[in-house]
Amino acid sequence: MATNTYQRRSLTSLAAVGGLLAGVGCIGNIGGDGDRSAPTPQNEPASQCALDLEVRPGLRLTEAQYVASVRDLLGDPGYEAQLEAEPGLITQRAVRQLQDAAATAVSRRSSWTQEVFPCDTTGPEDLACVETFIEGFASRAFRRPLTEPERSRLRQTYDEARLELEFGDAMDVLLRVVLQSPAFVYLFEDGVPEATGEVRLLTDHEVAARLSYFLLGSTPDDRLIAAADAGELATTEGLQAHAERLLETPSARRSATAFVSEMLQLDGGLLHHPLEEVTKEAALYPEVDATLLAAMRIETEALVEKIMFEGSGQFSELWTSREAYVNGALAELYGLEEGPADADTWEWVTLPDERAGLLTRAAFLTTYATATVTAPIRRGHWIREELLCDELGDPPPNVDDTPLEGGEVIDQNGEPDVLTVREATDLRTMEETGCASCHQLINSLGFAFEGFDGIGRVQAVELVSGEPVDTEVEIAFTDFDGTYDGAVDVSSAIATSEKARACFAKHWFDRALGGEAPETCDDDGGTRAFVESGNMKELLIGMIASDAFRYVNVGQ
Repeated sequence: MATNTYQRRSLTSLAAVGGLLAGVGCIGNIGGDGDRSAPTPQNEPASQCALDLEVRPGLRLTEAQYVASVRDLLGDPGYEAQLEAEPGLITQRAVRQLQDAAATAVSRRSSWTQEVFPCDTTGPEDLACVETFIEGFASRAFRRPLTEPERSRLRQTYDEARLELEFGDAMDVLLRVVLQSPAFVYLFEDGVPEATGEVRLLTDHEVAARLSYFLLGSTPDDRLIAAADAGELATTEGLQAHAERLLETPSARRSATAFVSEMLQLDGGLLHHPLEEVTKEAALYPEVDATLLAAMRIETEALVEKIMFEGSGQFSELWTSREAYVNGALAELYGLEEGPADADTWEWVTLPDERAGLLTRAAFLTTYATATVTAPIRRGHWIREELLCDELGDPPPNVDDTPLEGGEVIDQNGEPDVLTVREATDLRTMEETGCASCHQLINSLGFAFEGFDGIGRVQAVELVSGEPVDTEVEIAFTDFDGTYDGAVDVSSAIATSEKARACFAKHWFDRALGGEAPETCDDDGGTRAFVESGNMKELLIGMIASDAFRYVNVGQ
């Protein structure tokens, strides 16, 4: 339906005013949990990790979370929206984006599979239907029981719209306002009403929302909301039971695989484009097209899902498994003699011995490369910072970041010497003032992967220089220091590294808490047990059972 003058004015004012209300906390006070009894003698956390939590303001849903939530609320798996603004305070641009997102949702009514309106809105006005929609759908969208002021505001919104619009159009306005409301767009966490300190126990509905967005990346389902209503999430056993249930859902699989893709930065980073947007020199990589790039991501995410949800669930297998889900293009890239023959046929295969784990797959190796050759600095930097959690800091402002391609000829004792990418990298980074201290940590980790070219093909000689590659490295300042030869050797060391496991756990804990986990959480939330066992699903369950997961720091 077309948006008339009233609808545009109403939606703009509601979204803008809602952002203001969110900022001052007017609708962040959670209703419906005032009679909850604390699961501990006092509403104070028992762990130092929880006591050290950073202030967590109301977090705005990311684009992916917003889309997933609308899809689940309406039962519309094809729904898409563009919300490019960073999570935070609502800007005028964000208001317009939310208007468009809500309008798109309403326009796709024929695709809904959930009962959104509890009556036929093409018929005569039904005020009982209005009340049921507000109490039912809006409550589900807000992830908790409504407060009385919210009920009044939503009913007032309908009444004002109805002065100018037919019943069905007024109901559409009401739905669009709900999908733009701060109570839907933000994850507010104020803690139980009786709490007075900065670090407060979450209400059951806040726990339900945190659990759902952590594991599913979407709004709580009906069973989880019912569990919060019934107080079932107040105990560790009840919370874990629902966590285990959610982990069996397709949404959990998609969310977990997306998390690993985010960790690998396949969606882009400060120094590289998303995997699907990388460009390669056609003369060197004629096989690269959109279909092949998409296949690389499919393969990586399929492996993560299989290991985590169908296999052993062991962290080590992420870096050692030789299983691969490939189509014809990937089978050819990987040099397989047997496998699928075309791009539309997919099979699980076993890769040759020169590959093991995610770091030897085309998605990672293609993302961390230039248009022509490998990028050992990028590969090594990712391993050092994202897989080992070493903070390297920013490069000096005068750093020379011109891509190194190899093939440069220098004078070596009166004889011409053709430089490989590795030699050119060392020449630039290890001799320039201010570079060596960091690059002695980065370079060797990246050089171990020089046996793969810019799209992950095995290479014995470089494409540009024509010189043999050298993958033997000396790694230091890790918990697996030593001499290694090649990617498989290094990946095997990473698989057993306690430092790598602790770093992986930290990434998950940051996600669970919606911000930076304190250092005191290193021994909380199942982290220590995970470092010893390496079981990823047990890690998630352990985090959910932790004190820190049940508390929030609301600040002064």
